[in-house]
Amino acid sequence: MLAPPDFGRVLSYDRFQRILRYLARGPDGTEALKEADPWAEIRWMVDGFNNTRRIAFKCGWIVTPDESMIQWTGASGPPIGMPHMSFVPRKPVPLGCELKCVADGTSGVMMYIEVQEGKTRMMRMRFADEYPATVATTLRMIAGMGLGEISLPEGDKLRRVVVGDSWFASRNTAAALKEKFGVEFTGCVKTAHAGFPIEAMRWVLQSLNRGESCVFKLEGEDIWAVGWSDVHFKTYITTHGVSSDGLPAQKKRQRLDGRNYQIEIPRPNVIGTYQQHMGWVDRHNRFRQDILGLHQVWKTKRWQTRIQMEIFGMALVDAFLVARKFIPRWTNQDDSESTFFRFLRELLPTIADAHEAIEARQVRTKCNQVLIGKGTVQAGAKVGQEYAKQGRCHYCIKRKTKEDKEGSIRSRRTVYTCCEHPNTYVCKSGINSCWQEHLADCGDDGVTSDRSEDDLDGVDAVGQDFEI
Repeated sequence: MLAPPDFGRVLSYDRFQRILRYLARGPDGTEALKEADPWAEIRWMVDGFNNTRRIAFKCGWIVTPDESMIQWTGASGPPIGMPHMSFVPRKPVPLGCELKCVADGTSGVMMYIEVQEGKTRMMRMRFADEYPATVATTLRMIAGMGLGEISLPEGDKLRRVVVGDSWFASRNTAAALKEKFGVEFTGCVKTAHAGFPIEAMRWVLQSLNRGESCVFKLEGEDIWAVGWSDVHFKTYITTHGVSSDGLPAQKKRQRLDGRNYQIEIPRPNVIGTYQQHMGWVDRHNRFRQDILGLHQVWKTKRWQTRIQMEIFGMALVDAFLVARKFIPRWTNQDDSESTFFRFLRELLPTIADAHEAIEARQVRTKCNQVLIGKGTVQAGAKVGQEYAKQGRCHYCIKRKTKEDKEGSIRSRRTVYTCCEHPNTYVCKSGINSCWQEHLADCGDDGVTSDRSEDDLDGVDAVGQDFEI
């Protein structure tokens, strides 16, 4: 009989690297599948993630599909590189493996992920022979989550609603979801407007005041087109909801003295529901990519390891979101970086030491990142408008990251400085190591001043106010 493992022992670095290497190769038999499926080494983990979510977590009444990225700047193409790489310029992490995801709209938990394997392989997927790629992807994800309600008794139906951005939204998507799964749909229509009265709506909206709306109904079908006059005309397609006034949209504005205030713009109830729930995948990405940031600190040459670690990262974020939803001590906490790391320190005690060392250094030095300040345009077309002052990061200059044609050293622009050292401009914490380098430089200088962001109103950045 084998002895039980000793979980009290510290895992050696060599053993940890071997575990990662074997994990990247996949379970037994994966090697034989690689010729037919270049993604076989991570397929088992993606399928396991989706199956676990479907079995262990019941999705709520609203679901939100969207895109996500896993950064990869290493080798591409078989036999050792990532089989397919996507480049999406609008994303904060533009290069790597693209995922189509679905999040639960009541808790934010990631419920389903689908790797985008390239145009040729995606054309062989389910529903791709019947519908365009956008419609087929939406149907595949809803089917994979088991959200169909057509065969359910009337009392068991939740009348689930899919809210999607312009990549998913079209008349075909709304009709197909209703026909095949009995699921409602609301989406923002921009380019996929075949069968959608886009020109008629724009003609009506141009005569309406901001906050007013118009509604068209597709003859013979329960599909509506809703237009809303905001700063820009916004058009939506929906199969459910009401067009009466809902909660007004809160728009942030800024006074000349720099203080913020809110204005309220009326909007239909169906658009309010869409805008309230649409951002769940983006919120999930913020925790995984911007705050946790495994791709910034966990270096690897294996694309399989990168994807597997990001899936682990998704699981960590899901654990935090579930705690925020159901555990009383976390329900009233905010979405800040400190709250997320405080939760992780309790969930994973092994990461506590390094993070607590950074926090202790910040407490000792009283260093804190604040905005450099604001300036006012003195002349030109934008006279009187305010702008955020910028400076060049002192620590990027030290590393000589960029050299212009004249040979002078230039570095990343930043809008942040230190409240204790207002003439030291530093990149935003989390982007790179500049802020940690600043804390290390100031760690033993014994600064005890209590200056705050309000004391920096007169601090200039690179120079004087400029003209536009």
